[in-house]
Amino acid sequence: MSKKINIISIVKGHFNSLNNSDKSFNFADCLTFKILPVGIALLFAFFYQGFTNNTLSLLVSFGSIFTALLLSVLVLIFDQETKIDDRYEKVLLYKEQMERDPSLKESATYRMIYSRNYDEKYPVKKELLRQLYYNISFSIICSLLLILTCLIYSENIGKTFTYAIYFTDFLKFLVIVVLITIFLNILMIVKRLNALLTN
Repeated sequence: MSKKINIISIVKGHFNSLNNSDKSFNFADCLTFKILPVGIALLFAFFYQGFTNNTLSLLVSFGSIFTALLLSVLVLIFDQETKIDDRYEKVLLYKEQMERDPSLKESATYRMIYSRNYDEKYPVKKELLRQLYYNISFSIICSLLLILTCLIYSENIGKTFTYAIYFTDFLKFLVIVVLITIFLNILMIVKRLNALLTN
């Protein structure tokens, strides 16, 4: 596979972001983001008759809209990262200048500028932004997968080739897994954005 379309690093980064901050396993997140979507989708695939054309159209529209919206959020995240990086670089510059000229520590103006740009939460924010990059990118991939799966499903409605029923059930399962995953990821992204923007 071409490196330009290899998404394995995005998928790994997303699932790594579901672990605790010390990289240890988090059972609650595993249950919510991995086991729950698969369990619901299995029940759905067994007991639900199938999607109507209207439902498929809605799902394709949903995937298309959220792909565009999430790309916009990526731009917002990049803007936020640029701002906190600029402030951090200013702090480093001020520290370097104060080490060269200790008299600057006595300057009220200089101390004010330094304290205005100093952010003790910089490492946490930087890590949160990195996780958001992976979460949003993964959600965009899921939205594209939802569109593709719905299109394949719609083309196979009523087909009578060998194992057609099993293939249709698998597509139903995949659509629901992806749909629930997108929903849960959007909730997580909103929560993390709120934590980032409200400090």
